[in-house]
This record gives sequence, structure tokens and C-alpha cells, in this order.
Amino acid sequence: SHPSILKVPNELFYDGELVACANEISSNQYCTWEHLPKRGFPVIFHGVPGKDERESNSPSFFNIYEIEVIVDYLKKLLLTQAKRGMSRISPRDIGIIAPYRKQ
Repeated sequence: SHPSILKVPNELFYDGELVACANEISSNQYCTWEHLPKRGFPVIFHGVPGKDERESNSPSFFNIYEIEVIVDYLKKLLLTQAKRGMSRISPRDIGIIAPYRKQ
């Protein structure tokens, strides 16, 4: 992971023991992506209004609007990287961190 992605959980939960060990070229590859709010910082915090829902057989919540936003970001990422000649990234190489298990 890029060090910026590890920073918060490292400080909150791991007492600074996490070490970013990804290849620097790989971890910085998308730091100039045009849809990032801040270039060089490959993390997007995007507040999404919506309603937390829950299936009757699950203790986990989900928010359909949040899912729609992340799918939009994924589509943009996969489409723009091909246009820009960036290395192809496979959807299976993408990790999404969400606070709800159902997402």
C-alpha cells in the first residue's frame, strides 16, 4: 500500500508497526489520477448521504448510495487508466475498505 493509505490505521490500531512495503513505482502510479481531490495523496474521503439498511438475516448494515459512488469511482479508474496509457490494473487487484461487511 501507499504510505498514505496505511497512515491512519497504523497510528490508531498498530502503534506505528505497519510498514509500507509496496514497490514505490507501483504505489505511486495513480497519485496523479485526475479524480483525486489532492494530487499525490491516493485516498478519497467522500461523504455520502443515504440510509443505512440491513437485511433481516444479517447484523451488517449497507448503504446503496455509497455502493453507487464507489462503483462510479471504479469505472472512472478503469476507463481513464486505459486512455492515459497507464499500466492496466485488474479489478481483482483493487481493494475497497468499507465500514460495513455487506459493502
